[in-house]
Amino acid sequence: MNLLKALADISSMTLVSPDSGIRARCRDCRAFGAGLYTDAFFVAFRLPNLLRRLCEGAFAQAFVPILGEYRKTRTPDENPLAHRPCRNFAGHGLIVRFRLGMIAAPLII
Repeated sequence: MNLLKALADISSMTLVSPDSGIRARCRDCRAFGAGLYTDAFFVAFRLPNLLRRLCEGAFAQAFVPILGEYRKTRTPDENPLAHRPCRNFAGHGLIVRFRLGMIAAPLII
């Protein structure tokens, strides 16, 4: 894949992302109204979104260089197997975080 094309794709999505976020907020406020419940909804999703961003950033910094190295040094038959351990680790981590969140939700609230 061409590096310039990948860079252009990611850059264009980054430019469109804030606009779609603002539209989603406007849609939510139009549907629920600007009030106490809407504010509570936005605050409730702030912590999970922060954790998601942190995990995505760490995952991208750790996984993308490793996958690039695999693509250079391994045969195409071995490449599909390169992501399996990372996928399993991320999946199990998601399950553990979900269960901890369910257990801790009454304490947080």
